[in-house]
Amino acid sequence: SRLKKQITINKGSNDHLIVGQIALGANGIIGQITQVTPTNASILMASDPTQHIPVKNARNGTQGVSQGVAENQFLIRIKFIESDLDIQIDDIFLSSALGGKFPNGYPLGKVIHVEQHTDESFLHIVLEPIQQTQNLEFVIILEEQ
Repeated sequence: SRLKKQITINKGSNDHLIVGQIALGANGIIGQITQVTPTNASILMASDPTQHIPVKNARNGTQGVSQGVAENQFLIRIKFIESDLDIQIDDIFLSSALGGKFPNGYPLGKVIHVEQHTDESFLHIVLEPIQQTQNLEFVIILEEQ
């Protein structure tokens, strides 16, 4: 089985945490709580391939869906953005409230690669997460929306 991209924090149901809550760092989205014990919680990172987050480009509002890249520890790709749309290196993608799972407007990642393949209708877009988990000082858990 592949390595799950998750972190564990030392708060849990004793601290009123529940599955489904969103975890943020100082700079942006970390991921979503997937398991809770009385004293701990597991956060599935946004860079996990099973994590899909509705997103929008901060510069022009273009909407897509993020998905973690299985082969890479940190990178995130953006799917479902048509090839004729304007996406540029260094564009920031934010969470979109579309679909209701994630709150609106939290930074997810910065575009480091964008490519158009002639035979495909969607752009290949790769983000680097805004919130790095290597140097995480604290985690904010959002109350239910």
